[in-house]
Amino acid sequence: MKKFEDIGKKHHSELLEDLVGKITPAEQEKVDYKMGIAAKIGFAMKKKGWKQIDLMKALDINSPSIISKYLSGTHNFTVDTLIEIGQALDIDLLNISLEEKLRGKKASKLTFTYDIVVNLNSASLKEELTQPLQTVVDEHHSYKSTSYK
Repeated sequence: MKKFEDIGKKHHSELLEDLVGKITPAEQEKVDYKMGIAAKIGFAMKKKGWKQIDLMKALDINSPSIISKYLSGTHNFTVDTLIEIGQALDIDLLNISLEEKLRGKKASKLTFTYDIVVNLNSASLKEELTQPLQTVVDEHHSYKSTSYK
């Protein structure tokens, strides 16, 4: 029988260390994403005051164990499931930031698309404001398309 003071002490396992040492960076990144999704779902549920049963009902799921899997960080979600969960919780689980798009890629040139709308009644004021903007657009026509290289 374990002594009370031994509970909580770190356990050393060569097998566990060996397994952790074999995880590739790509596998670790997958785990990190799954854990991040689970955390985001859990946080959104907490924010709404929901328990697992509330999400289960919102998603019209009959098995509480599915929600437990979602929150475990080990579930391999489909895009459809992520959209449905996002809709139920009013969150975006598929938001990909620019940083994530460029991760691991060298970005030599990044351009953005933009539209400028000017609604003015005064013709002289309109000319005064739009001419400098048109000059910028003409000089930097490469900004008219978005590309990642």
